[in-house]
Amino acid sequence: MWHGWYSYFLFHWTTSLWPGLGPALAAAGVAGALLVAASWRSSPPAIRLVLVFAVLWYFMHELSPMKPFMAIERHMTVMGGLFAVLAVNLVERLCQRAPGAWRAALATCAIGVMAVPPAVSTLAIARSAPHDTRAMVERVRAALDGRDAVDWYATFPGYGHYPPLSKIEGATDYVVLVQETAKRFAQSSSFARQSDRTRAYARAYGELLARPAILVESTAGSFSYRNVPLRIVALRSDAARLGAVLAKLGPLPDTRLTLLPGRVFAATTTFPAD
Repeated sequence: MWHGWYSYFLFHWTTSLWPGLGPALAAAGVAGALLVAASWRSSPPAIRLVLVFAVLWYFMHELSPMKPFMAIERHMTVMGGLFAVLAVNLVERLCQRAPGAWRAALATCAIGVMAVPPAVSTLAIARSAPHDTRAMVERVRAALDGRDAVDWYATFPGYGHYPPLSKIEGATDYVVLVQETAKRFAQSSSFARQSDRTRAYARAYGELLARPAILVESTAGSFSYRNVPLRIVALRSDAARLGAVLAKLGPLPDTRLTLLPGRVFAATTTFPAD
C-alpha cells in the first residue's frame, strides 16, 4: 500500500501532472487555482466549481493506496482539462491589466508557451509507437544467450502469455521487468503497515534492481503505458555476457540500450506464490 501521506500527497504531482502537462502548464494551473482561491467571491461560479472538483479528484486519488502499479497516470487524465481551464482563466485575468491592443497577442503567446511543449512531446511519443520499448525488448530477448522470464507488466497486449515471477525456474538466466514498477515496490518496503507479501515483493524487486541488467529506454520519451523503461536483469549471468548481447544487437531505432553493471548475487531471487 502507498498512502498519500507517504509521499506528502505529491505522488500524482511528480508522477502524472508535472511530466504529463509540462512545467509551464502545470505551474500555471496551480497559480490559477491559487488565484481563484484568493479571489473566491469575484471568480465566476463555473471556475469555482472547476477548482472544487479538481481538489476533490486529486486528493481522492492521492488517498488511494493503489500506487505501485504501472500507468497510474491514467487516473489524472481528467486533471489535464481542469488545469487548462484554470491556466486560461489565469491568463485572461492577467491580460486584463495590459493595454487593450496587446491583450490578444499576450494571451496567445502565454497559451502557446503552456500548450506547445506537451503537444510536441505527445506527438513524439505517438510517432514512436512502432518502436515502443515493449516491442523493441523482444529483439533484445531474441539476442539473449539463455532462457528468460517476463514480468507481465513488461508485456502487451495481455499478460496471460507469461507466467508470474513466482514461477521462475532454476534454469532461467534473465528476467524482464518494468523499471518504475520495481522501484516503487522496492521503495514501499520503507513504508509502515505493509503486508508480509508486499514486503516480500519489495525485497525481491530490490534484489533484481541491484543485479546486472540492460536498461531499455526510448529516445522519444515515455509516459504512462507508452515507451515504458524496461530492465533485462541477469539472474545467472553477468555484465560481460550482457555486454556481448549489446555488441551483437547494435543500435535499435528510437531506442537507448544501457548496460548497468550491478552486482552478482549467489542466492536466487524468489517471489511469493500467487
